[in-house]
Amino acid sequence: MTAKGVTGAAEWWTLFLLGCTYSTGELGHFLLGSVSRPMAQELHFGDKACLKNNEVTNISSATCSGIVDEVTCLNVTVTTVVSSSEVMHICKWDYNGLGLEYHILAGPAFILVFTITALGWGYLADKKNRVRCFSLATFFFSLAILGTSFATEYWHVFVARMFLAAWESSCVPLATTIIADLFPKRNRGLAMGIFHSGIYIGYGTSFTLGNHVTAANLFDQGWRASYFLAGLPGLAITFLFLFTAKEPERTRDEDEVSKSSPKETTKCNQTSTNSEKNIKQETQAVGKEDEGKEIEFESKSAWETVKNPALIFLVLGACVRHAGGFCWGYNSALYFKTYYPDTDVSAMLTIISIGGGVTGCFLGGWLSDSLVSTMGISARALVLGISQLVAFPFAFAQFFVSPPLALYFLLVGYLAAEFWFGVMFAVLVELVPASIRSKSVAVALLCINNIGGNTPVFVNPLAHAFTYRTAVVILYPGALFGSSILFFICFFILRGQKIKADKGSSAVKISS
Repeated sequence: MTAKGVTGAAEWWTLFLLGCTYSTGELGHFLLGSVSRPMAQELHFGDKACLKNNEVTNISSATCSGIVDEVTCLNVTVTTVVSSSEVMHICKWDYNGLGLEYHILAGPAFILVFTITALGWGYLADKKNRVRCFSLATFFFSLAILGTSFATEYWHVFVARMFLAAWESSCVPLATTIIADLFPKRNRGLAMGIFHSGIYIGYGTSFTLGNHVTAANLFDQGWRASYFLAGLPGLAITFLFLFTAKEPERTRDEDEVSKSSPKETTKCNQTSTNSEKNIKQETQAVGKEDEGKEIEFESKSAWETVKNPALIFLVLGACVRHAGGFCWGYNSALYFKTYYPDTDVSAMLTIISIGGGVTGCFLGGWLSDSLVSTMGISARALVLGISQLVAFPFAFAQFFVSPPLALYFLLVGYLAAEFWFGVMFAVLVELVPASIRSKSVAVALLCINNIGGNTPVFVNPLAHAFTYRTAVVILYPGALFGSSILFFICFFILRGQKIKADKGSSAVKISS
């Protein structure tokens, strides 16, 4: 199925640009996790800890990391080679990039604005030109990323994060509906996977950009140079997308009108034809009255959709899974810096995030597309449940071994865990009517991101109650296991609905 006015090549080109834009937005979103320590040390926010003095090169960071009070930390010294009477402080008491202020930036400052504004974008996506809206949003969230490099106070970063969230929240509501109208059901899962791979490309790139560009201290700007460079690509993509991407015709799946029994389909078609004529006449006479009827119809459709238990468990599973993803996304670099400070894992985290994430997203989309023709939409939910269950033991094991073995476990677990994102949205857009697709995606994002996106705030109290490692174990591998159970429940519900629908269809054929 090719949308009207859009060639096959244009479909894939539009999808490519959507993915590139999403990558840029997610780079700015997750860059904070890689630069939080130098940023905190300059802007003075978050927790302090005993850290190794950067001027000392022949002493292990473990000498300082186990010290928990400032006095002891500052009294750890070594005699210099130049003079036996001259001593150098091995450790320093400084901001470590963690703490409540950091997790507020990572969670509420971004997520609360993101989820609220996503609702507005969902409404616009159903009413306005999506390509123009997407281009406008890309331009402004790129400015927000670039503008972060000029922050001189904590609240400057806070406001920049809110501004970034307001405009980046457009990506999923706008893009998923564009993709749903560009691609047929048989390869929609793959297309969603390609788009959502932008998360992993942006997230993975944040490790390399945040660590190496900051360390290179370009133009003596440190972490600021990372944000400045991260914001530039989006400005170029804005105009490329505006002038080359295609706005597809809004389409409906062939089976969307068959929600009731097949016996009623012919009657519904006749009613629909008569209704269209009546609506056209009424529109010419009283446009406002027709608009009211349309809103009433959409409200009924929305209510019927929300009552579907399969959709409820799908969103619940996505909430739990997203909670784990956000927790690991904002704590992966800091976890290795905290427990293995002398091991530079930024390159491996980039490779794992991009390679494992993109591959997992592609495989998840491809596998669910392959199974959906024989099993129906429930196949996608099955892929969701199995993938998270397979990822759990590897994600859990990585916390109890040292690099590089920990990174190998992370790679396998991450590959399986990232099957989920594109597949989940493919299920979502196939469970709701086309007339309320964008609004449904926006509402789902409101739930998913408010629960998942604010989870990093719980890392701090859990770390104080137990340990930092224990906090991350509870909130990442634990979330993978919990989400797999919810996705399996969604699968059984969808499977039962399909069996019931098939029996009803058979009974109608026999009676006719």
